[in-house]
Amino acid sequence: MAAHVLAVASKSRVPKKHWRSTFDLCVIGIEQGLHDLVREVLERKNFLEGDPLTDGIAYRARMTLLLGYITAYANYIHLKGESFGLEAELKQVVEKLQEYLVLWGESAVPAFLSVAWFLERQNQQLKAEQLVLSVLHTIVSQNNPMNNVPGLPDPYHSVESTLLTAFGLDDNEEIRETYKGHSYSMNALIEWLARRLRRQSLARLWSDITRITCTEVFPEPSWATYLWEAEKGSTQDRFPRKPESWKRLLEQSRRNDFADVPDYLQQLPGFLLVFLLVYPHRLRSGLVRFLDRAFEHAD
Repeated sequence: MAAHVLAVASKSRVPKKHWRSTFDLCVIGIEQGLHDLVREVLERKNFLEGDPLTDGIAYRARMTLLLGYITAYANYIHLKGESFGLEAELKQVVEKLQEYLVLWGESAVPAFLSVAWFLERQNQQLKAEQLVLSVLHTIVSQNNPMNNVPGLPDPYHSVESTLLTAFGLDDNEEIRETYKGHSYSMNALIEWLARRLRRQSLARLWSDITRITCTEVFPEPSWATYLWEAEKGSTQDRFPRKPESWKRLLEQSRRNDFADVPDYLQQLPGFLLVFLLVYPHRLRSGLVRFLDRAFEHAD
């Protein structure tokens, strides 16, 4: 609802006084829901749902979403410049549950990034970088066209459909496709690590990275970014350079060009973070780069 309010406001150029109260009501609902989720997580002793014998199919995926949302709330409060009194307790929960994180597909990438940004704010820089590096390594390994595996599902496939297919519980042939040879989030992850000077880590993966096309989607016009489905848009595909200049890669990752970030998302970086968890198929390098800068300015 909040995203659609921004879509209408952007498309029609409606003055803020006519839509901001509606948007704020949506945000209040988001904040309350996330706050209640954090409270429930802190009070629970275990996170099993239903039959323990069958919950294992979805347990790790649920933990990944859970950590994504509770860290996103803490990050959201931080980006707003407000204090969050439960950071220490939340840090303990993340440390306890981090081992259950699972990359079921590229729609999980925003959750991993949220956890990584949270870890950075807790002065656990190495853990944050290793987490993102593990995501990149998995994508490079699974989506390598030379490997005899179908690859990681793209961000247009939900966790539900991905799990059903993985466990042979869905007969829908349409989603039984190959994802090898391209990635929607790889470029954003490469730049994230480059900004943290992980040159050697990237160098070790670069040969395999160059086998995969970096794909990013840009809905058109810009306000269509707020919609779940955009009728029009452009897709940019490119292979990483081989060889690649570290200087060029570093400059590319640090550029301050945010023209592809819609205006209202530039004004609302905290909302952008939560937005990407719900709209993982909208993740691209420019949005992640903008969030990185927002965290720098919030510190």
